[in-house]
Amino acid sequence: MSLLSQLEELQWKQLQHDEMYHKDIWILTVQQRITHMALHLSKYSSKLTRAAFEKNNVVMHKAIIDSFIITFSSANIFDVLLGDIAFPDINDYEHDLKTISKKAYESLSLSEDSPIISLALNILDNTGRMCKVVESLDHLENLSFRENLVTCLVQLLKNLFGLCHALEINDIPEQICERLYNVEKRKSFFKRMGNYKTGYK
Repeated sequence: MSLLSQLEELQWKQLQHDEMYHKDIWILTVQQRITHMALHLSKYSSKLTRAAFEKNNVVMHKAIIDSFIITFSSANIFDVLLGDIAFPDINDYEHDLKTISKKAYESLSLSEDSPIISLALNILDNTGRMCKVVESLDHLENLSFRENLVTCLVQLLKNLFGLCHALEINDIPEQICERLYNVEKRKSFFKRMGNYKTGYK
């Protein structure tokens, strides 16, 4: 499977998970949903940044996977394929998720002394921008809301891949699968609804 197909598959499965297991969020307006996602990303970016400064790789690892999940979920609100936007010029049959993580890492302007902290701060900055955009939407400010939010999501994706390279996280789909499957198992009708691992009903 090509790189872009892998990324599309992750977004597609995320869409199915959200529709099946998060009806409370699914029925919100678009504005409410993206605000909800911005709050999620703000929470995870805070954890990620503190963990980067404290060199707590366990917390960072978990926050990275959670951030991937919410980034894909946010992209689905706008019906955009993030991989196509983030990596438009690559030959996606020459790359996989591991090599694109390296490419993303090398494409970013990072501190030589503290690249992981630089990546975490980039993620923090972009989630902050998302919060500013959704706040501006409440005020109906003169701003290209969709364009700005999608740009932030693209930057989040690139920096998350950069962190995966820096921390040698090479099993992103498997980690996302395990995380969402564990969320799904807590639902009362889990056995009837299907799941991330084996498919939805």
